[in-house]
Amino acid sequence: MRDIRVQYRQSFFDLGWSLITPVITLAGFGFVLTQAFDVDGDGIPYLTFAWSGLVVWTFVATALTRGAGSLVGAANVVRKASFPREVVPLAAVLASSLDAAIGLAVLGVLMLVQSVDLSTTAVAVVPVALLMVVWTSGLAICLAVATSFVRDVQHGLAVLLRIGIFVTPVMYPVSALPPQFGWVVRVNPVAVMIESLRSALLRGQWPNWALLGIHSVGAVAILALGLAYTRRVEGRIADVV
Repeated sequence: MRDIRVQYRQSFFDLGWSLITPVITLAGFGFVLTQAFDVDGDGIPYLTFAWSGLVVWTFVATALTRGAGSLVGAANVVRKASFPREVVPLAAVLASSLDAAIGLAVLGVLMLVQSVDLSTTAVAVVPVALLMVVWTSGLAICLAVATSFVRDVQHGLAVLLRIGIFVTPVMYPVSALPPQFGWVVRVNPVAVMIESLRSALLRGQWPNWALLGIHSVGAVAILALGLAYTRRVEGRIADVV
């Protein structure tokens, strides 16, 4: 709750920024892709198609950005109190979940307006959402601790995220990629989340469970690694933030 209050403090639009940022991205990238490169929604109304990708991407990018700088930003608390340090980046991830929930609500409205029907496969959104949270939480913890010792990590993350939106099928379908780059979608966890969400919600198809399972194991491993690493160095974090 503190993170949410700080995030929107003295902001005229308050929670409206949860919609303004992806809307501007959708307007900019969407116009260029649809007009200049003739990109479509692969059988799905493009507005709904693109928004579904932006919901996932915005959550991941926002949560990792906030999480990476969370321990440094909470330096006063970290220096004065003894508590599990992973709580700070996890709070940043959970605060970002509010934006994702608003984005999903808007996606539901778009589906209704553009006559995209739900099917029983929509229940698959639950494991996809869990994968999003676990994977992002684990990586946010690792990045937060690493940033405490090396500030360059946060700057490097910003560069990677700027590149990531282009190499991830956020605003374009997987079919737009050349066949030789198909492996990129399978190894990119964010791409797997986006495609799984689209299959379950928009296409009425079950996601690739085997691929989801592999990435789920990887997400749990990253979370376990982040927690173990935090435990190992938490005594030094207060000295460097």
